[in-house]
Amino acid sequence: MKIKIEKSCKSGGVGLKVGQVHDLSDRIAQKLIERGYAKAYTAKDALAAEKESKDADQPE
Repeated sequence: MKIKIEKSCKSGGVGLKVGQVHDLSDRIAQKLIERGYAKAYTAKDALAAEKESKDADQPE
């Protein structure tokens, strides 16, 4: 399950930072979501991230 990190935390000894997107096992992802550390990553989030990267690439 893909999740987007809302609060910095650790999972499996790996530091996860705010704003990062990770693909974790459903069990671990659900625990992080229930505890408020992450939210499910949706297609809407993916489109927003793609738009932001395109905007950043264009010179002003």
